[in-house]
Amino acid sequence: ESFSVLARGSDGAEIDLERALFLDTETTGLAGGSGTYAFLIGLGFVEDGAFVLRQLFMRDYREEAAMLRAFLDVASRFELLVSYNGKSFDVPLLETRFVLTRQRVSLEEKLHFDLLHPARSLWKARFESCRLSELEQWLLGIEREQDVPGHLIPDIYFRFVRTGDGAQLPYVFEHNAHDILSLAALT
Repeated sequence: ESFSVLARGSDGAEIDLERALFLDTETTGLAGGSGTYAFLIGLGFVEDGAFVLRQLFMRDYREEAAMLRAFLDVASRFELLVSYNGKSFDVPLLETRFVLTRQRVSLEEKLHFDLLHPARSLWKARFESCRLSELEQWLLGIEREQDVPGHLIPDIYFRFVRTGDGAQLPYVFEHNAHDILSLAALT
């Protein structure tokens, strides 16, 4: 019942974390559209009683189609997507990228629980911000150390593609991992 109320429009749906895929992307920008790439897809799921974190990384633009196919291989095993603002950003962006790589895929058929909307309903009056990193601090007691600000992530990736300098990439992977783990814990 709680899930149905929070998921709005998913009447009768139940959340089964064994069938849920937690999703977060790191991208080349927030504009969306054909010029924005998802270069890192973070995935979390329960397998054999353990939480698994998998990160799919596109080292250069030629690897996009392969990365998207790897995402589909994992996503096909799950009935429910769980994201934070994924209905408005991550999923539409991935669907655009599938079209542009000539892959016929629709993620719309999966039940999608976007935690951003319930988070705002539950906590906007209590906290000054409902950003995922803020909620993880206030609700889970986790404070990120040396977290790369999201607005710097595209530049770190562009520098890597242009020069091969990957010195800052571990911070991007860590940021994405924290997002997936916090998303799962908050759910």
